[in-house]
Amino acid sequence: MKLFVMRHGETGWNKINRTQGEFKSRLKKEGKEQTKLVAEKLKNEKIDLIISSPLFRTMQTSNIINNKINTKIIKDKRVAEIGQGIYAGRFKSSYTEEELKRKKLRLKEDGCESLQEVFERVKSFVNEIKNNFPDKTILVVTHSIIGTLLDIYINYGKFDNNIYNQSSTFLNLEVRLYNI
Repeated sequence: MKLFVMRHGETGWNKINRTQGEFKSRLKKEGKEQTKLVAEKLKNEKIDLIISSPLFRTMQTSNIINNKINTKIIKDKRVAEIGQGIYAGRFKSSYTEEELKRKKLRLKEDGCESLQEVFERVKSFVNEIKNNFPDKTILVVTHSIIGTLLDIYINYGKFDNNIYNQSSTFLNLEVRLYNI
């Protein structure tokens, strides 16, 4: 299977360093235009299926890409953004020192989803698509942390904080290719 993984286009909240979480943030005009350029590059890849996070910004990205590709789009919650709990919707500059420490720990009492929990849903996702679409070319439209955890699972097969901390996170509209 050929698997393209990409992060959604730039949103207004990306631009102003606001934690998005599951909020309905939209692509900026520039983000839409940049997405069209990526779509132009992907149109010759013979993508059989787009699997997208169901969040608004990823669906916007998927639909713009699909205007060039013309295939089926499936929404999958397993590639949705990590739960940001009490930090969602806040400007990153508003975090106190204590909150910065707590956010890194991804504490349940703050309503955060842990990296390990997200890794497990990513692992389930990858294993299912490998079984269901072994000979297909798939584009996954997701979020930075999810893309990073997909990369870790595909390349290492396990979650490890050291690997995560050394991994390069996905930039807006970055596309990585995996042959799995």
